[in-house]
Amino acid sequence: MTAAGSDPRTTTRTITASPPSGGFRRADIVLEGVDQAGRSYEGRVFVNNPSADVATPRTPDSGYAGAFHVYGHGIQRPAASANDPESPAASASDPQSPRPRLPITKYIVASDVVRSALQRTHTLTITVVSIPAVAQPHFLRALIVFDRDSGSAAATGT
Repeated sequence: MTAAGSDPRTTTRTITASPPSGGFRRADIVLEGVDQAGRSYEGRVFVNNPSADVATPRTPDSGYAGAFHVYGHGIQRPAASANDPESPAASASDPQSPRPRLPITKYIVASDVVRSALQRTHTLTITVVSIPAVAQPHFLRALIVFDRDSGSAAATGT
């Protein structure tokens, strides 16, 4: 499920996490399809805090999981074609377009925050806040990768 936060600098995804039954040593938040075509920014990642914004403290109590950096290429989105709303230019200019132009994957080690959130619910919201303000930080999919106590890994998410 995709939702835009009230702040235009945020993007939120809701996922259902299924941790391994034997527990886990490590949990990574994996963001797939992060678009690096635009400006450079820091992406602050929060768990179960969909109202997170620039002023939200970077503490475990606020759901802060960590940050990643995008070193953008500075490519501007082309103007939409008034004659053809289905054109690639039209979808590329739409800030809600699900297609990143230069997709990358980002990993955030977030074991303690994920473990704490899973004590309350298995439905997690992953919110990314961009610093400085850039267009909404896009990513296609969020998932949690667990490293089981036995040493093998399992992934979950949408």
